[in-house]
Amino acid sequence: MVNSHEQDFHSGTQFTVGALSDSVYEYILKMVALLGGSDMYETMYDMAVDAIVKHIIFRPMVPGDLDILLAGKVSAFDTAHVVHQPDAEHLGCFIGGLMALGGRMLSNKSHIEIGRKLTEGCIWSYDALPLGIGPEDMSLVACESRTHCPWNESTWHAAVLDRHPPSQVRYSTPRRVLDVHTIIRTERLPPAFAAMTNKHYILRPEALESVFVLYRITGDPKLRDDAWRMFTRIQNATRTDLANSAISDVTDPTAPKMDEMESFWLAETLKYLYLIFSNSNLVNLNDWVLNTEAHPLRRSRERGWIR
Repeated sequence: MVNSHEQDFHSGTQFTVGALSDSVYEYILKMVALLGGSDMYETMYDMAVDAIVKHIIFRPMVPGDLDILLAGKVSAFDTAHVVHQPDAEHLGCFIGGLMALGGRMLSNKSHIEIGRKLTEGCIWSYDALPLGIGPEDMSLVACESRTHCPWNESTWHAAVLDRHPPSQVRYSTPRRVLDVHTIIRTERLPPAFAAMTNKHYILRPEALESVFVLYRITGDPKLRDDAWRMFTRIQNATRTDLANSAISDVTDPTAPKMDEMESFWLAETLKYLYLIFSNSNLVNLNDWVLNTEAHPLRRSRERGWIR
């Protein structure tokens, strides 16, 4: 967190690519594209992404030892006291597409691969839930290694207990004996999820945004299959007689709709879906830059970087 009014850019102790900070990472890269190249913004992006890869990104422990990544959070008072938190936000799902975009623009194949794994992590978070839709906020277990991470149910259970102290567990009878299986059943936690602090889905675009960008960069047809599966599940869960509504709980098929439709459902989520299945000449990323609200801005033609 920063406070520009007080010119305080250094006292904040929590760092994330999610709420209140996501757009800055996106814009420093996209300024490079809009200006046809900028050493200043390119340096800023490189420094930011190096820190994100080192401290923010983690591999979650999931059944099947899937090689996926997610963006978490860190608390840090200085470089010697860094606390990693495997808490992921749906908002942070944009980072997969951004890293792939930066990798293509700045000729860094390893960043394209990291972007792919981040995007697949967010796709996984959808597939793992009963409705096929990811939650607003989720806590997982971070792997000790990014190269090998076998599933360990005991480690998962310990994380569930750690995230649900007795005073916070919701039971129908008071002071019930704390039991991990009861917590998992009561909170409807699929394997790998230690907690879900916000189970809403408010028609957010970030996961599909990364699928779109990665598809335009790689041309992998599987991403279209992923996008269609995500779309049909969102439709099944959110469609009303009039439009689409946010839903209150992605773990409960009977949960009520929230009677809310954010403007980004039309401006971003559906736009990215439409573009995924459109010809790549429509809003070609060689010619256009999509801002954080998916509005296309014509870019400088000095550099082209998307096939």
